[in-house]
Amino acid sequence: MYKALVLSSISLSKATLEKHKSSLRSLIGQFLTTPIAILPSVFIVSTIVIPFDGAQVFSWYMLMVMTTHSTINCLVVIFTFPEFRAFVLFWSEEGKRFRKRQMASGPTSLVTLRTARNAFVNTLH
Repeated sequence: MYKALVLSSISLSKATLEKHKSSLRSLIGQFLTTPIAILPSVFIVSTIVIPFDGAQVFSWYMLMVMTTHSTINCLVVIFTFPEFRAFVLFWSEEGKRFRKRQMASGPTSLVTLRTARNAFVNTLH
């Protein structure tokens, strides 16, 4: 995927290329968190094939590890994707710049537009 991105970099602007690189880094990071969800389930199944004392407690620990997958995946997305990082880390300079840019651009979705319009109409009544 990286080779394809490098080959198509000639036709992309610098900002777009950086966004694609960031997305690729985020995707690779998310793939790297996959073993957190898969390996514990393999270990749990292995306790059925090869039973041992304490297998129940071992299974509990493996289930606890599996539940951390979504949290770790969210952290990977936050720290590898600049827009999410700026939004979540609102106390940093990057977050402040991101908020100012978002405020200047105004609402971008129909839901936001509808909510803003309804809030304005409610203030009139």
